[in-house]
Amino acid sequence: MSDIPHFDKVKIYEYADDVSIIITADSIAEAKRLIQIAIDRLEQWAIKWKLTFNPEKTKAMIFTKKRIPKLKDIAQLRIHNLEINCVKTFKYLGLTLDAPTLTSKVHIEDLCREGLQRLNVLRAIAGSSWGASREILLRLYTQYIRSKLTYGISALSSASKTRMQCLERIQNAALRISLGARKTSPIKALQVEANIPPLIEYVKELSCRYYFRIKEQEDTHPMMHSLINDPKINNRIWTHGIFKKPLVKRAEEIFRWWALDATINIKSLKFFTQPPWNPSNLNLQTELLQPIQKGMCLEEIKNLTLETIQIRYSTPPGDISKP
Repeated sequence: MSDIPHFDKVKIYEYADDVSIIITADSIAEAKRLIQIAIDRLEQWAIKWKLTFNPEKTKAMIFTKKRIPKLKDIAQLRIHNLEINCVKTFKYLGLTLDAPTLTSKVHIEDLCREGLQRLNVLRAIAGSSWGASREILLRLYTQYIRSKLTYGISALSSASKTRMQCLERIQNAALRISLGARKTSPIKALQVEANIPPLIEYVKELSCRYYFRIKEQEDTHPMMHSLINDPKINNRIWTHGIFKKPLVKRAEEIFRWWALDATINIKSLKFFTQPPWNPSNLNLQTELLQPIQKGMCLEEIKNLTLETIQIRYSTPPGDISKP
């Protein structure tokens, strides 16, 4: 795949044996012309390496805010002299894309359907007097259900709040099952007890992490130019109108809400060079000002410990006086 042909104005993306061709143009006719040229050259490259493309699995999609004619009235692209079907929905690398407006509606509906099915697994091993502990149930939720709900969410977090609430309700149900709570229990109380933030806040965190991951690999990451250095994104004034904000603008907005510095140079940050499983020698003080007597109560031991810390250390490591 290293010598697969690339073209001006046409983007070629490969993942294993999947190839996608993307073109942005002012008209459908211009886009079709450039993509057909790319397809023809890809066919020649495939013949060279004794490969073939599967026409039945090859689909075409049109994403636009403009009005377009019916799909059956659009002249089809051709591969191996066979027509390529133009479809409204297509699942690519686990993401269901919906044309022409790319609202993420179909994909989120699929996530909700599969999330509800996975909730049944959680119910099957939960019980008030038997079954897995709440720690195991919460871990099962985060690893088995939430990971599915948030797959590719950085690209889909521009979906409407109504659709995102569908995913939020699945998390709320999982928290009730894991904690054994009633339906009338406040959701915020369950989130605090489980130490799991609202799903929409977790999605914001994932978006920011992905933004910084791109900046950290600025020399090699394929999305650096498309998302961060694209002048069409940076020079446009984004509003809450017809155009949805791209990932970069959403992340920058989150940084402003959270009072974070979005311009920080990730490579300049200093991290621990020693792995956590190989700790350095620690200087631990385990002796108190006076030895603990057999008849001391818990309150006396606590006061002796606090007195020792106050005398030996000018700044105690946090308020340990709280139970």
